[in-house]
Amino acid sequence: MRNKAELRGKVIPVGASKVGGFPDLPPEIEYPEMSGFTRTRLKGQRKDEVELVPESSMQLMAQINLYELAQTGADLENFLPKRGMLYFFCNGCYGCDVFDVNSYPGPNDKIYVDTPEKAQIAKVIYWDGDITTLCRKEPKLSYLDGIMKCLKKEYALDFCSDDNYDEEMLENLDEILDILEIEENDLCYTHDKLFGVPWTVNPRDMGGDDVNLLQMRDGEGSVVSDFWAINKKDLADWDFSAARFWEDVD
Repeated sequence: MRNKAELRGKVIPVGASKVGGFPDLPPEIEYPEMSGFTRTRLKGQRKDEVELVPESSMQLMAQINLYELAQTGADLENFLPKRGMLYFFCNGCYGCDVFDVNSYPGPNDKIYVDTPEKAQIAKVIYWDGDITTLCRKEPKLSYLDGIMKCLKKEYALDFCSDDNYDEEMLENLDEILDILEIEENDLCYTHDKLFGVPWTVNPRDMGGDDVNLLQMRDGEGSVVSDFWAINKKDLADWDFSAARFWEDVD
């Protein structure tokens, strides 16, 4: 995925692929929101801090017009549908995939969610319908503090295939690096991309049946990249609701 520099600052057509800004949604899809919650940090048996976080709107990370993508031929393995829209939303300020109703994934924190059905901090939506029904929608609620400031602007996207090295191709990695006189990180495309080998500072174990659905460079605070991983079977079934979000922190 590449930003089309020549379109920055210009109006991006409704339904076009882009990063950031407001999403182009059909009437039947509401703007995604995340539940408000109370977080209590515990220190021993004493309550150390209570934080009240209001309900908030998720931020559009990217929307991808799958027909545009298919026309470029960049989906070399034909993973994705040939039509429709794929939306990536995030409110990833608290570093977990889904808030449990009664607990937070950490020994010293407890989280109590106001609306369990809105407990996700990230969401992927696949929609296949009449593109002419799409309308640019603004969020009803504010974003959480700390959300990626760069995504409040929108940038058009272009798609290209890009060489990436999987594990089998890296058997002779040391020899390749010596010959090319480069570092290991130079072998991987490190910016926004669909699929391919994830480039991370702190690798997560994605598992042998997982695919790097989307990686987006972040650069806000200590976050290096945002990722969505998806199981190969779920991807084959186009069940994008099963995609898992995680952040790479330096």
